[in-house]
Amino acid sequence: MAQAAPESGKTFDRAASLLLAARYDMLFAVIVGTTLDMLIANAPAVLLGDVAARKLPIRAVHAVAALIFAGLGVSILAGFGAEALAIG
Repeated sequence: MAQAAPESGKTFDRAASLLLAARYDMLFAVIVGTTLDMLIANAPAVLLGDVAARKLPIRAVHAVAALIFAGLGVSILAGFGAEALAIG
């Protein structure tokens, strides 16, 4: 469930890019616009991750990431959020 929202956003971006490229003859402009969109959308996450990596112990970051990953895996295997993820 937690992964469904970000993934649907990426899917929408890809679909919009394909539709723009198919609709207009300005392929270069569509590529540049899509690339800038991804850079602007991802920059805050990268900057926040850099700040967190400098201030937090890396073992704690790895442990939290592993717990989140395992929790999401178990929840998917247990069937929670299967409708949102189109699984099962």
